[in-house]
Amino acid sequence: MIKEICGELVLSFDDEKTAEVVLNSITPDNLKVPPYIRIEARQLKNKIIFNIHVYEKGIGPLINTFNDLIRCIQAVVDTISLIN
Repeated sequence: MIKEICGELVLSFDDEKTAEVVLNSITPDNLKVPPYIRIEARQLKNKIIFNIHVYEKGIGPLINTFNDLIRCIQAVVDTISLIN
């Protein structure tokens, strides 16, 4: 059995402010995860870097977590586009 599987997602935005808004918008969702998942997110200038760790559950939860994260990010980006 796999003990831990992890993946990284790096997103680049037009500017630092957009990256900050996106990160702040999805942070509350990242606080509510099962105990076998850990999500770390940080901003580096105009980029957001996500590291997702899944313990003892295999690749399925990792893929699902990435999919959920990308859907949330897309919703925020779409909202920002409508406002601008």
